[in-house]
Amino acid sequence: MKTGSPRAIIANLPTGVRVTKWVKNGTKYIRVRLGKKFTGGQQHSVCFSSEKEAREYLEGEAQQIKKAQLGIVDLKRQVG
Repeated sequence: MKTGSPRAIIANLPTGVRVTKWVKNGTKYIRVRLGKKFTGGQQHSVCFSSEKEAREYLEGEAQQIKKAQLGIVDLKRQVG
């Protein structure tokens, strides 16, 4: 009997990002889900036909959606 979690499709993902295999009408897809912890707001879910396309999305467009994470110094400047 197997124990533990299954091997991730794409390893070392940040918090709030999940990549899963998904089948719709007999066609296999790779679904990338960007959660609220990653985006800072609405969840985003996108389906791709290949793992390569999903990786390109995570390296490119997903980084533009990612919430701006400010350091403590930047936060103090904004507050005043």
